[in-house]
Amino acid sequence: MQQKRIGFVDHDLDNFHANSYLAAIREPLKERGFVVSGATARPTSENRGWCDRHDVQWFDDASQLNAACDYFAILAPAHPERHLELCNIVFPFGKPTFVDKPLSTNLEEAELIFARADSEGT
Repeated sequence: MQQKRIGFVDHDLDNFHANSYLAAIREPLKERGFVVSGATARPTSENRGWCDRHDVQWFDDASQLNAACDYFAILAPAHPERHLELCNIVFPFGKPTFVDKPLSTNLEEAELIFARADSEGT
């Protein structure tokens, strides 16, 4: 089975969702071929520490992470106001992208996320 490599993109990786998704991907979803191939986030020093503690490869930016993943997962559950910004960074790579809930803080930004995804073919 071919591995399905997921790259985490977040504001702060030290959160419930990043920890829970990582655990799910490493355990029950492992049989389906999913792996977390890396992560990027800001601020970098704290997030590099999360990667080290969880044995996840750190990437300085999404363009570097792009080469190591087949899918993106936009997390930042405590910062949905950053989802549009993070989507704008990864959508141009044209890869399937999961966006954590809440999708956005308002309807206008949610519509922009979907419109951008459509225009980038993801």
